[in-house]
Amino acid sequence: ECIFTVISLLYWPGFEFNHQKHQNNHHKPSLKKSLCYAFLACSFRPSACIIYIFLIAQYSLNILYPNPKDVKTSQYQYSRTKYIHLASLWSGSFIFLTCYLTLHLSIDSYYYQQLTLSIYNFIKFNILTNGSALYGIYPKYWYLIEGYLVTLGYYYPLIVYLLYKFKKTT
Repeated sequence: ECIFTVISLLYWPGFEFNHQKHQNNHHKPSLKKSLCYAFLACSFRPSACIIYIFLIAQYSLNILYPNPKDVKTSQYQYSRTKYIHLASLWSGSFIFLTCYLTLHLSIDSYYYQQLTLSIYNFIKFNILTNGSALYGIYPKYWYLIEGYLVTLGYYYPLIVYLLYKFKKTT
């Protein structure tokens, strides 16, 4: 899931590093490729969809309200093409969501022998009925103070090194 998410982000059209580091167009930004890898990532872990909700919203806002310095075409051409880009983004996302739900509905229904969608059961159990309380409840601040530290664990040296390297290059 993590590998597919990273590859999907490599092809995501809103990130600047796509054009600068890869001059050979091997990793040229492509919304279709990015959404295909996102589909694979979300198939392995449904909660990975949360990342793409924010990415699609951010990219939609960048299309509608761009930085004026980035607009290189005339106002008429730009106003026409931005809606084409927006329609492409939302139609691709709709196709991605439809394929995702169809795949999971068919697999879950096959194994449960009835019409079932496991992501709905997950949301219903953990959020709507608060069934996750059976496994223990932490205070809300725990996730900010201790949970984040527990989750990262052995990644701290790598994060510190990468932050140092990033600061040195900029």
